Amino acid sequence: MSHLRQVGAAKRCLESPVRSIAYHQIVFLDVTYGEYRARSHCCSTFRTLPPGIVFKARYDDKVRQAVLDRILEDA
Repeated sequence: MSHLRQVGAAKRCLESPVRSIAYHQIVFLDVTYGEYRARSHCCSTFRTLPPGIVFKARYDDKVRQAVLDRILEDA
């Protein structure tokens, strides 16, 4: 079981623009994250992302929450 807790090998470094909200204005975040290859024999990769940002998302959680809040206010 100890082989499952080893750090993966870095495969590449990726960047992605993500929309967010700050002080009631739209801002773009340049998110840099790493893709790692698992050390096990499953040949899978995984990516590290900051909290509040989903993989392949164009918006962060602040934008999603603002949209939901406006929908609920209109109802």
